[in-house]
Amino acid sequence: MKIVPDIVQVILNEYISLFNKHFPNTLEGLYLHGSIVLNAFVDNSSDIDFITVVNRNLVKIDLELLSEIHNKIALKYKHPKLDGVYILWEDMGKLESDDNSYAYYNGGKLSVGTYFNFNPVTWWTLKSKGIKHNGTRYQNSES
Repeated sequence: MKIVPDIVQVILNEYISLFNKHFPNTLEGLYLHGSIVLNAFVDNSSDIDFITVVNRNLVKIDLELLSEIHNKIALKYKHPKLDGVYILWEDMGKLESDDNSYAYYNGGKLSVGTYFNFNPVTWWTLKSKGIKHNGTRYQNSES
């Protein structure tokens, strides 16, 4: 099992707590990919690459609340920064060229549009090395 850095655990636990408070019974899964799962995470440099799976489409008011959650986390923790997307289960494996719109958080801003990080490398990394956050613990996504 890969070890998730302590600061990443702290940030994700707070993020999940806030998410569940504002969106009860909506979170299906939170998956980590990128430098964390490749054991290449660098303090004060790497970000937290995530894919949040939700059980319904997010609407405008949801996006406003989600932006508030991300702003709160960003103000409290300067590093590492969150960087990820909100999808439904059926969106797993789609590519950027599929021209679908997703809510995603990148560069300190919540946006909606074509998500730039949907590519074969992301999906392979998620499938083969990804880590799923189960509330308070982690497991390999292939488990």
